[in-house]
Amino acid sequence: MILGRLRKSLTWRLAVSFGGLVTAALVLSGAVNWMFTKQDVREDAFRGLSVVSDFHAELLESYLRGRLQSLRMLAESQEVQDILGWAAGRAGLNRAGGEQNTRSSYGVLGTKAHERLLSKASQLDLADLFLLAPEDPVPVYSVRSGLQSVPELNEKTAKAMASLRTQVLQDHRVAWGKPMPYGPDGSLCLPLALPIKAVAGDRPAGVVLAVLGTHTLDRILDRETQLAATVHSALVDAKGRFAGIGEKEVSRGLNPQLVSEALADGSRVRERTEAAGGSVLRMATPLGLSKTLGFPFDWILITQMNEAEALAPMRALAFRFGGFGILLALGACVVGVFLSRSLVGPLRSLETAVREVGRGNLNVSIDASTRQDEVGGLINSFHAMVQSLRDQTREILEGVNALAASMSEISATAAQLAASSTETATAVSEISSTAEEVRQTAQVAQQKADGVSQDASRMTQTSEEGRFVTREAIQGLQRIQKEMDFVAENVMRLSEQGQNIEDIIGTVRDLADQINLLSVNAAIEAAKAGEHGKGFAVVAHEMRSLADQSKEATEQIKQILSEVQKITSSAVLAMERGAKAVKAGLEQGEKAGEAVERLAATVEASADSALQIAASSHEQLVGVEQLVQAIQNIDEATGQNTEGARQLEMSVRDLERLSQSLKNAAARFQV
Repeated sequence: MILGRLRKSLTWRLAVSFGGLVTAALVLSGAVNWMFTKQDVREDAFRGLSVVSDFHAELLESYLRGRLQSLRMLAESQEVQDILGWAAGRAGLNRAGGEQNTRSSYGVLGTKAHERLLSKASQLDLADLFLLAPEDPVPVYSVRSGLQSVPELNEKTAKAMASLRTQVLQDHRVAWGKPMPYGPDGSLCLPLALPIKAVAGDRPAGVVLAVLGTHTLDRILDRETQLAATVHSALVDAKGRFAGIGEKEVSRGLNPQLVSEALADGSRVRERTEAAGGSVLRMATPLGLSKTLGFPFDWILITQMNEAEALAPMRALAFRFGGFGILLALGACVVGVFLSRSLVGPLRSLETAVREVGRGNLNVSIDASTRQDEVGGLINSFHAMVQSLRDQTREILEGVNALAASMSEISATAAQLAASSTETATAVSEISSTAEEVRQTAQVAQQKADGVSQDASRMTQTSEEGRFVTREAIQGLQRIQKEMDFVAENVMRLSEQGQNIEDIIGTVRDLADQINLLSVNAAIEAAKAGEHGKGFAVVAHEMRSLADQSKEATEQIKQILSEVQKITSSAVLAMERGAKAVKAGLEQGEKAGEAVERLAATVEASADSALQIAASSHEQLVGVEQLVQAIQNIDEATGQNTEGARQLEMSVRDLERLSQSLKNAAARFQV
């Protein structure tokens, strides 16, 4: 229901907006104040913890210092001397077996001293008080055990006492021990050893070992403060472990780094951390007992408080501030209602007029406002707007009527243009197809012309080779003719030499006959000479043999020469026939050369013509391709024109419908 009112009523929205703005401002202011104030309150809480830490530290140091002073006075008291005298006397009587009266006198002295020491130990909150002799580590007296028996100690306590006794006897000064459990209940105690001053000499007469209870220390840390009820304190050692004094819960979840920083700086360190009960503010303060009282260790005082309790006053203030903010938000809503009524009234009248204008009634009228604010400006602007709309609507109606008439004529023209473009596109498409066929024919002719040109080039090359070969052949025949003439001449000379050789052979034959005849005569004369002619007979015989051989050789040469002459005659005849054949071949070669020359001239002329035809065909193909490209461009342009004409026709039809729609829309307005 409320959301419905907010959607429908400006008054409600303005009232809620005013209230929301005031509430948001208050919430933002409160958040900022809370953030800064929370930090200030936390700082105040830490300062309070610092005061509490100083207070507790001073009380602890004062208490321990007072107990140390009291124990020093106790170590120098007569009671201690009496107990030591009683112990020494008892030891001497036991060794010597003294009389009963002497034992009684020492017993009365020791009893009185014991009663006084018991009273002082109770006042000083001592768990026990031991007296130790210099020569014996076993205590000779204990307040808790009295004069009747020597106290029995466990091993750990005995070792601690022996260590403190040795330290005091060596250093002649006070020695503190570490906290330890003592007594039947095992309560935590703090041992302290002091030297007993001797009557004569520097060596201590004994050692007073006081076992100081920590109940008073617990009461000091449990003392209430004015800061907050949740402030708690505890003592921890150097490792952050609970020392047994104070509240153990404080040491739970303690960060050892916090303790280390406090010991390293020698000053207090603080932190904000999460604990089981929520956020806590914690502060660590080193007591410095090792420097002030000579402790062999140091305690750190941990003080903490619950952050929620520290911030409790601020939360109460925040609740009061929230209540005040709610009252302011309600007041802002009331103011918003009154302001919205002064705006909504005129706006409702304006809404009615706007609704009528939205229905097309431009005859609506609204009086001009005398208000000087934005609402008055809006009403006056609306009045001027309605008047301007009336004038513009009249002009639009007139323009729409004229546009409708013009669009009818444009539509008819566009239809005619589309039809003409379609016919033109069809014709151009046919021309393009024809041009493509012509281009293909020209390409085939160009290919054929290129083939003829290449064949003519090869023929020209072949004719040149034939011309060259013919010339070489004619020259070869001429050289053969010359060689044939030279051979014929040599053969004739050889024939003549053969005739001369034949004559020489005849001469040699005659000479052989004469030698034969001479050898016969010589043989006859040798026979006549007898013994003296034997040698001459041998020579004659040899000469006859030589003449016979010469005759045989001559016959052989004659036969050979006859064969040579026959062969020479055949060669001469062959040379004559070869010369005739070479002459005839030379004549035919000259005729063939003339024919080849004429053929070569004819081929060169044909090749030139083929080249001219190929060039013309190429030029014709280029022209045809350009023509085809131009026709294709015309075809594309014609297609684009046709598509444009169709789009124009469709656009004109759309405009015609739009003009009709405008005319119908303008007719709804009442001017």
